[in-house]
Amino acid sequence: VAGSLVVSTSPCSAPSAVAVQGWNHPVLSTSNCFQLGVAVAWNPVRSFHLCWYHTEADVSAHVVDAGEVFMAGPAQHSRPLICTMGVQCSVEVTGFSLFENSGVLLDASGACSH
Repeated sequence: VAGSLVVSTSPCSAPSAVAVQGWNHPVLSTSNCFQLGVAVAWNPVRSFHLCWYHTEADVSAHVVDAGEVFMAGPAQHSRPLICTMGVQCSVEVTGFSLFENSGVLLDASGACSH
């Protein structure tokens, strides 16, 4: 199934691509496999529309709603975590579809990488 795929914040009747760091889309494919990439930063607490169309000319008239996308992972904190040396420091991680064996990595550089 050749065509293009886009993950949209709005219904597929007027698709608007989600800005997710690490994702490249719309994604073109000559088969039924679409590689979005590796998401490295996003707030995963909502669902998105998965929209498919055959060619760029089809975007306005022939977009098909192909389902929903849910981004699993931790929610991004809006404020930095501040801990004091010698005092107990606790972090509550929230998000979507987290597992008990999930972990936290503290990175001294201030920037996470994959």
